[in-house]
Amino acid sequence: QIASGIAVTAFFCFMFSWVEVVFARILTTTNGKPISMAINALFGFQTDIGLVMAVTVASVLPGAALLFAMRNHLSRGFKIGHV
Repeated sequence: QIASGIAVTAFFCFMFSWVEVVFARILTTTNGKPISMAINALFGFQTDIGLVMAVTVASVLPGAALLFAMRNHLSRGFKIGHV
């Protein structure tokens, strides 16, 4: 049961730190944009849908990989916490 609680805590720590990394990256570069704005900038007169989909998938992969790796611990941790 302790491992499940630690997994949920690690998940939330990762998500908050990931947001901090993204904000720091955006704020320290002059041409920095959030990924949603970068994807939106790809649309124009002729849009390469393959490129848009590739960037979208690449932006989702870190969080999805973490969720997949910790899915059993997360489900047990959420059940213990009654969330």
